[in-house]
Parts: sequence; C-alpha cells; structure tokens
Amino acid sequence: MASSVPVTPTTGGIVQGAVYGDLNGNGNIDPGEVVLEGADVILADCGPNQIQVTAADGLFSFNNLPAGTCHVSIAKAGWIFSGSYPALTYPVPVASDSTQPTSFSLFLSQVLDAIPSDTPTLLVPTDTPTEVSIPTSSTPMVTPKTDPANCRFGPVTDFSSVGGLNTGSIVPIHATIAGMSW
Repeated sequence: MASSVPVTPTTGGIVQGAVYGDLNGNGNIDPGEVVLEGADVILADCGPNQIQVTAADGLFSFNNLPAGTCHVSIAKAGWIFSGSYPALTYPVPVASDSTQPTSFSLFLSQVLDAIPSDTPTLLVPTDTPTEVSIPTSSTPMVTPKTDPANCRFGPVTDFSSVGGLNTGSIVPIHATIAGMSW
C-alpha cells in the first residue's frame, strides 16, 4: 500500500495596506486627511484569523498567507468603516497570491454621534441621593436585556465578531437590515 504525502499549501501571499482617517466621512482621502494609528486590522479566511494594530505610519502587512480570497475588516473605538481604495464591499475581499502582493487602503470616519454631548456628574458618596446627568444622543441606541451579545461587522452571523456587549451597556445603532430584526 502506497502512503500518501499530504500536500502543503503554497504560502507566500502578502496582503498589505494603509488605514486613513476620513475626517469628512465621504469615503475618499482628501487633502489634510492622514494615516490613522491604533486601528485593529483583522484578516480572516486565509488560515487562522490575524490582527495587527496600525502604528504611527498607519500601515499593516500580513505575510506568508495561503493562496485564496481573504477578508479584511477594521475596528477602532469611535470610528467606523467609510470606504476603501479601490472601492470594495465590507469586509473587504482581497486576493492572497504568492506571485503578487495585494495592496489597498481602508478609510475610517469618526462616529461623532457616539460622543456624549453632556459630561456626566461625578458620584461622591453621601448620605443623601445625588442626581446624575445621563448623556443623550440623537442616534438610536441599543442594550442587551438579559444576556451579553456579540457585536458584529454586519447584520448576520456570517460577519466576524468585533467584541461583546454586556447587559446594561448602551451603544449606538449604525445600521439594520430590512425589518430591523438585526
């Protein structure tokens, strides 16, 4: 009986790029908009998921990847995906090819409605109740009622989780599917 030798996938693909702060949220990089530090760039569907945090140069590079289609998503507190160059869907589908690196740019715009407009009152222990100012927002908000919930990059479980939302935490709703069930 002949033994079969497992085939090792070809590696060497490179997926790289830069993250920019899209300050006016138009999905393009305009004069004065520069690279963004501290963004989590997540690579999925090319072997094990990988995460890199952009440094001051805003760059990321995933190397020695198996050939195929990968998906790149991005997360940074107070920011939301606003586009890419070239213009692609989200999470961004990119090719991992050992013969040619894939390079692209990701744009994030600030979520200004998520920033509280009022400063909460500091609670100081006293014998009498203290009134607390609760920040308000014009953006629709959501909180889990009984169990912690996954926060995802899109409106179905096919999208990667970006973290969790604990019961009692309140966050803005950025989008929903038709019928608002997700």
